[in-house]
Amino acid sequence: MRFGTLWTPRSTNRKTGDIPTCFIGRTRKESLKSCLGCPLLHVKDGGEAESGKPMCNAQYGTQSFGHKAHIRKYAAQVEEAEAAGEEIVDIMSLERALEARAYSAKYVRLAALGEPSKLSYRVLKEIIDTTRGSGLGFLGYTHFWADYGDTRKGRLLRQNFMASCNSLDEIDEALSQGWNATAIVEPGHPGGFQRTPEGSPAILCPHALDDRVQCNQCGLCDPQKNPGTAILFWDMGSTAQGKRRKLREQQQVA
Repeated sequence: MRFGTLWTPRSTNRKTGDIPTCFIGRTRKESLKSCLGCPLLHVKDGGEAESGKPMCNAQYGTQSFGHKAHIRKYAAQVEEAEAAGEEIVDIMSLERALEARAYSAKYVRLAALGEPSKLSYRVLKEIIDTTRGSGLGFLGYTHFWADYGDTRKGRLLRQNFMASCNSLDEIDEALSQGWNATAIVEPGHPGGFQRTPEGSPAILCPHALDDRVQCNQCGLCDPQKNPGTAILFWDMGSTAQGKRRKLREQQQVA
C-alpha cells in the first residue's frame, strides 16, 4: 500500500516549536494502517493496545484532531479543482510547506502521527534530501527500526531517524546496531541522564523539566548532528499530566 503525506508549514505545538510538520496518511484509515504492527496501536485498529495498556498519544490524542482538519482541507482542495476541471495542485506538499515556513524554523518533523518508515524509499529519500538541502535539520522517529536491517532503506532510516524503543534494554539493542534511540519513561525519572543496562547514557529530553525548551532550539534528536544519542521522554498521556506539572514546579523552585 502506498501512503500519502500532508505537510503543514507552521505549527503551534509547544514542544516542537513552529516548524514544518508532516502527517502520514491522507485519510485517518490510511494513517492507522501505516502503524499496523506497532504495540501502541489499539486492538480495534489491528494493534495490541487496549484499556489499561500504553496507547499511542498521537493516533488517539490531540494530534489526531489536527490530522482530521488537514484531511478536510486537502479533500476540499481536490473537490474544488475537480469541479472546476483544473489540475490538482497539492497545497499540502513538502515544497509548499518549506516555502511558507517560519523564518525561525531550523527543523522539520516527520511525522506528527503515522509511521514514516512505511513510505517508500524513493519518497523518504526525496523528503530527506529536500529538507537537508534547504539547510534544515530532521526530527523523525520509527517504531519499526528493527525491520529493515542493513538494506538501503534501513541505512537511510538509521542515518536520519531515531529508533522508538519500548524499554532501556531495547535502547541498548538499537544503539548496538548504530541507531540513535528513544524510550518513554514515567514522569519522575531524575533530571540529566541515567544509564541503560549496558551502561550507555540516556538523556532526559530537556523539554521535560523546562517547557520553554523546544525541539527547534534543541536538536538532540537529529542523528546527523548527535550520533549515538539516547533520549528519554516523559509519558505524555493525560494520566501523567499532574505528575509532570508537579515535577516541573519542583525543578523551577530548585
